[in-house]
Amino acid sequence: MNAWPLPGNRDPRWRMLGWVCIAAGLGFTGLFMLQGPKRLKGLTGTGLFDPGMAGTRGTLTEALSGGRMTLNYRTLEGTEQDMRLKGVTGQLLDSTGLWHLKAPAAQRLDQAWTLNGPLDLDLVDGQGKELGSGRMEGDGAAMLWKDGIWTGLQPLVWTSRQGSGSGDWHLPSEWTRQPDGRFVVTQGGVRWIAAGPGALKAMEAARLWATPGFETGHLEDAIATLSGGVARASVADLDATTVRWPAPLSFTRDDGWKGTATGGEAPRPAPGAPFQRVELKGFHAERRGVEGPEQLDALGARWTEAGLRLEGSVAWTQTYQGAPLKLQGPVVLMRNAPGGDLPKELPVGHAAAEGHPVLTWGDRSLTAPRMDVDRSTRRWKLDGPVLGRSQEGTFTGQSAQGSPAAWVVAGPVNLSLVSGGHLRGNQLLWDAGAWTLLGNPATWTRLRERLSGPRIVRRGEQLDFPEGLQGAEAGPDGDLTVRAAQGHGDEASLKLSGGVACVGPGWRVEAPTVTVVFGPGRVVKAIHASGGATLKGKYGEGKGEALDMTLPANAPALVRWQGRVRGEGETSW
Repeated sequence: MNAWPLPGNRDPRWRMLGWVCIAAGLGFTGLFMLQGPKRLKGLTGTGLFDPGMAGTRGTLTEALSGGRMTLNYRTLEGTEQDMRLKGVTGQLLDSTGLWHLKAPAAQRLDQAWTLNGPLDLDLVDGQGKELGSGRMEGDGAAMLWKDGIWTGLQPLVWTSRQGSGSGDWHLPSEWTRQPDGRFVVTQGGVRWIAAGPGALKAMEAARLWATPGFETGHLEDAIATLSGGVARASVADLDATTVRWPAPLSFTRDDGWKGTATGGEAPRPAPGAPFQRVELKGFHAERRGVEGPEQLDALGARWTEAGLRLEGSVAWTQTYQGAPLKLQGPVVLMRNAPGGDLPKELPVGHAAAEGHPVLTWGDRSLTAPRMDVDRSTRRWKLDGPVLGRSQEGTFTGQSAQGSPAAWVVAGPVNLSLVSGGHLRGNQLLWDAGAWTLLGNPATWTRLRERLSGPRIVRRGEQLDFPEGLQGAEAGPDGDLTVRAAQGHGDEASLKLSGGVACVGPGWRVEAPTVTVVFGPGRVVKAIHASGGATLKGKYGEGKGEALDMTLPANAPALVRWQGRVRGEGETSW
């Protein structure tokens, strides 16, 4: 009897049978995976674990003070009084939102739950938006739940994503969460690090209480790390709109300023944005400057990433050449870095004063609508109109630049002297010893005296015309006009040199040098010409080595020649 013949190896029935076997294997595998591990039968006994109870893949729900907790576990062992879970995930619903947790193990002993680490937490609101998440990295016991109080057995790093205070909060061991939802730290210190760059970068405190999300809270012995410095205060308060320092604080800046403030606050930014500024009240700071001490005072100061904005009775006192240099005004801006809070046109390393500030040194001062100073070179620029003052007089100009040692004032410039007289020109060079007017021409006027030239230099009561002059002086019988290549005058006389011409009513004197002598009321009373004098007019004509002319009031002039004389007319020898 022959065996049943098998189909050939190319028979399509073999291929169909193969696919059936593969499909059956996959189907049974999927079915067993869905069923999971085999559950253990619950066991009971009289002792704690003798035999106790055990189970796998279950859910435990427990009502807590102010909420409900649901724990999902991979395995469960123990008794009702001492229950141990492994592979724990869970949820806690309370007034603050829905908490999710994940822990490798948990234990309930004497109505208290202990969760082991590494432990992950997160909080979502009623709409499912994540408000924050936290993690405790260490192995072993991480957090204790008892009587509605959470106690951290390990440090917690909580990342807040709620509102405008986003960042990482580092809580030490022994932190607690009270039944009302507040986080409390009484020892070990707490630290907050901002999520990104900003004016307020971090805060530290010895003690803290705060609501979930850290929108509201209170910090003690607080240290704030700011952009470019550090501030210290006994207390700091958090609310939905600000971080506030209600008590006096001290600060240190990276640019050398150290000082105090009577209080301050940091307005919270829009959600997701960094802190833009810290505002301080009653600002006072000091530092060692280039030449000596500096002091800065203001009713308020705004501390930003870009620098400082000082407002309200601002006084910035520096040392310049051993003496105080004081800037006063309603607003002073100091830029240390790029940033949008200060004007874009203000360069890094510069300071600007707005609102008609006043710059004072010694007995001199300058006022302008706006001032800018390069703090490295100490060079100033003043927008017009500019007003300058000293003991000698006041002036106005279009703009100014320079340093307290020497200023260049663009014109038109008008200078009025206390002793009487006015100077006008296209440009003023002002230093400690002199007023120098430049123009086409610059002019000097006083009572009946009018003189002009390309350059006029006023030093005290002396007046110099180094590049030539022309003008008029008051005489007893009418004005005298003068012209010379150079001139030097004081209260008693005017000395002229270089092609001098002096013309009075009906007469004319020419000489290389002429001295005009003044009497009471600055009226010309005499003229002395030397170096080869020439006289023309009603008092005769002649030439001589020198000539003295006395001009009495209401009487003919008295002329005296010296040396060899050629000519004719009324003369006295």
